[in-house]
Amino acid sequence: MEKEEIYRKLLTKFGTSNQILKLAEECAELAQAAIKLAVGPANTGAVSFVREMVDVEIMLEQIKQLLDDPVFVKFHADRKEEVLKYLEKLLEV
Repeated sequence: MEKEEIYRKLLTKFGTSNQILKLAEECAELAQAAIKLAVGPANTGAVSFVREMVDVEIMLEQIKQLLDDPVFVKFHADRKEEVLKYLEKLLEV
């Protein structure tokens, strides 16, 4: 089964609101793992961080599929470009 089909079936089975809440939960878990990775002893927390990162990426892919609308897609691309330009300017300082 292709991942797009899996995502569609998950959204159908669990509902949009539920999957958005699941995304928020996974983001919170990623934030906790990031803090542990940053302040913990060297080389600890990396596995947990990667696990949570993958969970968030998968949830984001689901929600992107849900919002697969030309207006959203354009806004997403424009916003990403805007943020990258801002980050590039930070490097020039």
